Amino acid sequence: MLTFQTDVLIIGGGCTALRAAISAKEKVKKVMVVCKNKAGFSGNSLFAAGGITTINSHCESNSHDVLMKDIYKGGRYINSQEMVRVFSKRVSNAINFLKTIDTNFEGKGDKLKPAPGHSLSRTLKCVSQKKHYKTRGFGFLQPLLRQCRHKGVNIINNCMITELLYEDNSIYGAKGIYRTPSGSLPVLIQTKSCILATGGGGGVYRNNNNFPGVIGDSYGLALDIGLELRDMEFVQFNPSVSLKPQIVIDSSVFNYGAVFRDIRGDEIFKYYGQEESNATRDEMCRIIALHFLDNRMEQDYVLLDLSNINQNIIQNNYQQIRNAFLKHNIDITKEPIICKPSAHFFMGGVSIGQDCQTKCDGLFVAGEAAGGLHGANRLPGNALAETQVFGEISGERAADYALGVSKNLCRSKNKEFLLKEGREDVLIKASDDIRNIMDNHCALLKNSDDLSKSLDILESHIKQLTKLKINGYYSMNIFKAYFLARTAQVVLYSSIQREESRGSHYRSDFPEEKRSYIGNYYTSLKNGVISSRWEKAKTCN
Repeated sequence: MLTFQTDVLIIGGGCTALRAAISAKEKVKKVMVVCKNKAGFSGNSLFAAGGITTINSHCESNSHDVLMKDIYKGGRYINSQEMVRVFSKRVSNAINFLKTIDTNFEGKGDKLKPAPGHSLSRTLKCVSQKKHYKTRGFGFLQPLLRQCRHKGVNIINNCMITELLYEDNSIYGAKGIYRTPSGSLPVLIQTKSCILATGGGGGVYRNNNNFPGVIGDSYGLALDIGLELRDMEFVQFNPSVSLKPQIVIDSSVFNYGAVFRDIRGDEIFKYYGQEESNATRDEMCRIIALHFLDNRMEQDYVLLDLSNINQNIIQNNYQQIRNAFLKHNIDITKEPIICKPSAHFFMGGVSIGQDCQTKCDGLFVAGEAAGGLHGANRLPGNALAETQVFGEISGERAADYALGVSKNLCRSKNKEFLLKEGREDVLIKASDDIRNIMDNHCALLKNSDDLSKSLDILESHIKQLTKLKINGYYSMNIFKAYFLARTAQVVLYSSIQREESRGSHYRSDFPEEKRSYIGNYYTSLKNGVISSRWEKAKTCN
């Protein structure tokens, strides 16, 4: 067994985890980042479109209050007020930090662009040196990774954390599995504090645009120690994800005249009296899904038409997109792009306070792993900004907590555990079934019958996976299937509870938004049984 000791343990390897590590290293000596893949080269941060929200300090109307109002409106007024307030006040400083570590932005770092859902232009675009359009997130990741290396952050790659260790409601370590070319080894890490930053769970859907393996590790880890998840019924689908090559088309194209068409060539949004430039992602996806339903169309894709966009705008803003398609013999200035709404982002996550602290002492959560900031729908650019704002805060708070923990509080009593492979047939079938269920019954359109039947099927898979764990099977694949199943279970369960349509959550049997549902569902596990509680949201509209 490999054993480590650290002051602050950060689980993840994307923008949130790296920013948290930099922040924590300012205060404590030993900071460790543990990544299931390769830190700085994996996770959804790698696939980020490069747009990040900021405040234009030179424009009086582009204030913190206006940004807060946009976030509340986009989140349909069930956001965490505290998190929105902190985010809005600290986002400018977060961008300034990125500039100090040589993150390269378009123009002089003050060229702000419009984005759907934002009432003002406040999106900065990062320029990546990587030529592949899909990996634009390198522009953010590489400066952060350089800083981590420069400061001496200990980075362990190819290590999956499978269990958090706690006692008397205090975190003291984690178990995991370290993958080597010759096999896997058990890992035990003792720590004074811990940050969960493994991202969301888009991988529970077969149709997703997430980095492979993003399946809700943080959600499963938190549930297993009794913590609550909030807002898990809200999964954002991105309407402008191309099928070939599979890349996310920047939302700002709609502000310059891009439109969605159906297979007949008709403009979809005109049927519903709306324009794409004024619609948020959840509204776009809902209109597309309803259009297919209303017109009894069997295809599940749309045509994104960019031909109305001025050639100079294409050349100045979207030439990288055009080049990516030209490699596939598609000229986006003349031919439409075939797109399919794909699972993109989880608004829900582990319940935290504004300082990223959970109800387990010493355990913090940040980034997409945490719920609260976005409410029922996330605005473009806010995900990357969230990684920096709450990455910094979680690092600061975790380090502060670690400084207050005496050495003798780091527990050393732990039993050895053995790795045991097996039952790949069970794992493959469970994962396939779960992804099919989520795609078919818990995506853009939901209803009670489908959700309930799906939840019953899913829980039978969870029982089987849990039995494998109890019987001593301890492998990466077991835990990948288990975390995937737990994430899907909570999304289904939460979707059943909310009998209305709000933001990215659309119930065909309850198609209207209801004032009585302005609040949040908090879901947890107790003795393996899932349950939820309701809490009315503070008035923020």
